[in-house]
Amino acid sequence: MTLVSGVRSAGLRTYALPSAALTAALVLASAAGPAFAEGDPAATDTGDDATPATSEDTRPATTAVGLSAGFARQNDYGTRKRNVFIPELVGFLYQRTGRDRLFVRPGARLGYVGLSPAEMPRALRLRERDFTVAAELGAVYDGPIVPAVSAGAGVRLRQLTLETDDPVRAESARTDWEWLPTAHAQAAAGVPIGTTGLVFEPYARYEVIAGDDRARWRLGVDITFDLFGTL
Repeated sequence: MTLVSGVRSAGLRTYALPSAALTAALVLASAAGPAFAEGDPAATDTGDDATPATSEDTRPATTAVGLSAGFARQNDYGTRKRNVFIPELVGFLYQRTGRDRLFVRPGARLGYVGLSPAEMPRALRLRERDFTVAAELGAVYDGPIVPAVSAGAGVRLRQLTLETDDPVRAESARTDWEWLPTAHAQAAAGVPIGTTGLVFEPYARYEVIAGDDRARWRLGVDITFDLFGTL
C-alpha cells in the first residue's frame, strides 16, 4: 500500500500542489535573498569618490540692515525722571558656525540723542545733543523665536549749547564738545515675519557712559531686513 492510498484509506484529504507553481515559488524565494539585503553599493560606497552625508547648513553668510527705536529712563534733576527717545541705524552680519542654526553676529549702530530735550526756561537753556557710534558682537540662535545676546563698545560725541533769549541778553550761544566712551550688554528675542526677511527684535540693554550716570537701562526694538534672503 502506498502512502497516498494509506492516507486516503484513513479518511484524510490530500491537496496536490501543481509542480509548475511549486518550482516558480522556489526560484523566487532563492532569488530574493534575506529580507534586509545589503543596500545599493553606490549608496554605501566608502571609497574616495563617496560623498559623506552631512546635516551642516552650507548657505552663505548674510547681511541685515534696519532701524532701532529705544527709550531710556533718564534722571535729569534730582529724583525727576523722563523718557528719552533714541533712534539708531543698525547693520548686522550673520556668520554661520559649525553648529546648525547658531550664528555669530557682529554689528554696528549709529544713533542720535536729542529729539526729546529736557524742559528748561526759554530765556536760558542748555541744549544737549549726542551722536553715537558703537560696534558689537553677539550670538544668535535661529528658530521660530530668535534669541540673541550681545556686547559692545563705542563713543558718544556730545554737543552742549548754552542758548539765551529775552530778557537775557547774550551776543552768541556758547557750544562745547566732548567725547564719552560707552559700553553695553544686550539681550533680545527676535520674531521673524514669515518669509519676508523682516525681523522684529525687542531688546533690553544695559549701558554705561563714562562721566554720565543719569541713565543705565534702555528698552526698544530693532527692525531689520535680510538683504540677500539667505537666512
